Amino acid sequence: MEEILTTQVIALGPGGFAGAGRIMCNGLLSIARHGIPCMFIGPKTPFSLRHKKELPIQFRWRSIPVTSGAIGEGAAIGHSMVLFPIELADEVVKNAKAAAETAQRVVVWAHYLFPYGIAAQMAKSILTSAGIEIELWLNPAGSDIWEVGRQFEDVTISLLNDPMVDRIVTYSDQFAAEIADIYKVERSIDVVKPSVEDEYYALSTIDRAAARRRLGFPEKEFIISCHSNMRPVKAPQDVVMVARRAASQLLERPSSLLLAGPVRDVESSCDGMSIRRLGVVRQMWELLQIVDVELNLSRHDSFNLSLAEAMACGVPVVTTDIVGISDDVVDARAGVAVPLERRIVNDPRATYDAAVRGIVTFGSLESVRLAAGMAGAQYSKKQFSNQAYWKRISVLL
Repeated sequence: MEEILTTQVIALGPGGFAGAGRIMCNGLLSIARHGIPCMFIGPKTPFSLRHKKELPIQFRWRSIPVTSGAIGEGAAIGHSMVLFPIELADEVVKNAKAAAETAQRVVVWAHYLFPYGIAAQMAKSILTSAGIEIELWLNPAGSDIWEVGRQFEDVTISLLNDPMVDRIVTYSDQFAAEIADIYKVERSIDVVKPSVEDEYYALSTIDRAAARRRLGFPEKEFIISCHSNMRPVKAPQDVVMVARRAASQLLERPSSLLLAGPVRDVESSCDGMSIRRLGVVRQMWELLQIVDVELNLSRHDSFNLSLAEAMACGVPVVTTDIVGISDDVVDARAGVAVPLERRIVNDPRATYDAAVRGIVTFGSLESVRLAAGMAGAQYSKKQFSNQAYWKRISVLL
């Protein structure tokens, strides 16, 4: 325990509405609450931390932007964002030097390889040349592995296999295996399932009915939800298609679809089902506690924290089986994992029959829905609580 108390964690990661970014923030909060000093380096407070009243985390970013006559249209450097990885590295170097004066061990933990992992690698090289030792942890996100990394394959292979990197950490065995296979990673990859914040929990039947009334949702309405960053890989159009097909088979119950996130290019209504585009929701637990099923049709996903949050709130899950959390959904009996399918534009009725059946089952058999929801909530307490996360991450710290 004494060694843990002499550790400081410096994290780099995105500040926007990103899945892996939210996982990072939950993890930092758990670590900081156990007495380990934590610092976040980035130009703005991460989205999922902005509603917190008390944050046991330090935030660092340069107060004066980098300026140069060589930056600008027609100049040597077309845009200041080109310098962003260098700004990150500079902040890491300065703060790691300061941390090394008081902590026996400094862990620099980069979430997303691009640009954060590259910046952290640069910083460690500079610090090592100055005689300052740090540990470098990389936490790849899905976009690193399936999108950006494929365009920079040699760079990604080199980064993930660099002896300067002390640990690679990720969220699921499935994603770890993909990283190793695609980028020829022979070293071990540590799997640390993320945590769900304490606000996410299941309500009793009475409290759930009261919450629906308070939020203006009819008690008998069957509510399907999908909350995510709504990027194309999350397939929001497919979500609408499947929800609409399920609603058409639940003729005895009015149905609605809640889309929570920065959704675009999705219709606002369709026959037999209302669609509510809610935008980015800060207190998502309030909505999850009243919905009937969470639908996710991601085409790939390193974990999918949204589904863990739904499980914690006692909401059954219907998801594609390629997401990192799908094994947990199956093991917990908390919902249905269906094979990934490509949408057939000319005949949308031909896709995701298993997903439609799962939703219809939960909509027509309340006892089945309640059993799956309860199983998911119980599993979440064991696997996704802050205590469970701390038990896993403390082994590495």
